[in-house]
Amino acid sequence: PYPEEEVGFNWLNYSYPFLHNHDHWEIFVVTSGNILHTINRQNAVLKKGDMCLICPDDNHKLEFLSENAEAQHISFLIRNDYMERLLACYGDQVSHIFKTRPIVTASTVSDEKLLNITNTVLNFKSFKMSTENKAFYCKILIGELINIIMKDQFKCVSQIPDWLSGFLFTLNNPYLQFNTMEELATLTPYSYSRLSRIFKETTGRTIHEYVARVKINHAKELLQRSDMTVLEIATHLGYDSISNFNCTFKSIVGTSPTQYRRSNLPL
Repeated sequence: PYPEEEVGFNWLNYSYPFLHNHDHWEIFVVTSGNILHTINRQNAVLKKGDMCLICPDDNHKLEFLSENAEAQHISFLIRNDYMERLLACYGDQVSHIFKTRPIVTASTVSDEKLLNITNTVLNFKSFKMSTENKAFYCKILIGELINIIMKDQFKCVSQIPDWLSGFLFTLNNPYLQFNTMEELATLTPYSYSRLSRIFKETTGRTIHEYVARVKINHAKELLQRSDMTVLEIATHLGYDSISNFNCTFKSIVGTSPTQYRRSNLPL
């Protein structure tokens, strides 16, 4: 609708039963009814709140389920260069992943979010607003929808079980004090031997290595930004001897705490 802008939108209450593609990206959200969506030879019935990401060169069409059916959807249109910049913020390969994916990229928005989208677009259509302002608010909506899609497509963090999330939260405290690794295992549903295997498989590190890195990373901050001595920092972080602290620090950082402080003093 706005050829000079990087984004635009259409609110449609009719089907588009013709396979087509385009040189821009599209995110469409079903606002009422049900729509049969065909994309790259895959079919899916989309209901209210469902949305789909259409990449450039995707072949798709939208059909009502019967002749007398009614449905509406909002299509957000995103110029290719603008979308590439947005996706590059997440990573260099994200655009390529979406364009070469074997399955359709689809998500569902909550009722609250759908109402927000609908009301915002209604404001576009009901009130006198400059094209620049419409494009501005359209970009905000598109950013929110992309975040929902990204969370659905890349579920790394959400796949961690609740008990492990709580355990990691505990370990991320650099001042954590404990006597034995078995004592830490009591914070989880597992024995230490079983916990060790699960932890290494999930994080790629042993519990001891993970705790050591949390403490040493904090020690680096204290060495740069505080006047505490190396002994005070070691004691503060729970090390039983300065030699143990120095050895651990050097094995992780590659230099001694004193050398690190000398090399990283603020100018």
